[in-house]
Amino acid sequence: MNSPGSPHDDVEVHDDVPPEGLSGERLEAWYRKYESLTPEQRQRIQENKDSRLATNVFLVILVLVSLGNFFIPLFGLFLASILGIWLVIGRGSVFERYASAGVALILWNIPMERHVHGDSAFLDNTRLACLTMCTLLAAGLTYGAALVLARVYRAPSRLAQFSILELAGTILAIGLAAAMMRSGVAEFLGRSTWNRFDLFNLVSSVVISVNTVLISLPMLVPKRFRNDTLSYGSLGIVLVATPIGEGNIFSAWLSLPLLPVLLVTVIAHVVAGLVIWLIMFLLEEAGAFREPSSTALASTIANDQLDEMA
Repeated sequence: MNSPGSPHDDVEVHDDVPPEGLSGERLEAWYRKYESLTPEQRQRIQENKDSRLATNVFLVILVLVSLGNFFIPLFGLFLASILGIWLVIGRGSVFERYASAGVALILWNIPMERHVHGDSAFLDNTRLACLTMCTLLAAGLTYGAALVLARVYRAPSRLAQFSILELAGTILAIGLAAAMMRSGVAEFLGRSTWNRFDLFNLVSSVVISVNTVLISLPMLVPKRFRNDTLSYGSLGIVLVATPIGEGNIFSAWLSLPLLPVLLVTVIAHVVAGLVIWLIMFLLEEAGAFREPSSTALASTIANDQLDEMA
């Protein structure tokens, strides 16, 4: 086994087999350098390789969806909801996450179609309010769901422990988010008439946030403790239960036949659900979500063993 200071500890990612094209002395050098790696080191190397691959794929998808948001503003609501989940269970500094969220919400509030139609305003207050509401709603639902799932699965929570300074920063961030929403809400409520498009945007913000959290429920439980029941239940709710409810509501609201509305709703849920699940999966593989500490894991395992003995 290699010592803690062994040069193998910082080795770059390599496969278990030598790269193609190596022969002679170079092939012998490769074996001398890597054949002594322990299984744990090889596993860590592979995990780092998978993490970098997931990060690269996620960044590509994020760029594509963000560009799509310039032409189809509805994309921004999905991104804002995912942002809310990341704010709650994300890894890294709380303040960096809050700052990143603020910048992202402002950037996603610049859909190209407004400028194409001659709207010179840099920001749309109503749209910014919808995006911020999506983020706050998703964050609140994620926090509550993470607490409940930790109890149900008797697993350590992915929620971070806040220091006093971070708690103060959280309160300040919520205040800033409320300020970002205030002008948009006031503008929306101050309109003499509300058309169906305005109401549709408002309802869509709530529906998208709720469904994004529902499809992401498995990610709220650490891999070691989750099971297929949670994944299948999450998919069943998002692909069957909520489309039926939404289809009936939109059919009555828009005075359209029920079956076509249900069909469109189910298709939308399938496509959006797969995209959101893929993004969340890549985020988890890239290490973007907080993992429980070794102390929390040891405490959970010890409690389970005591319960089995009782």
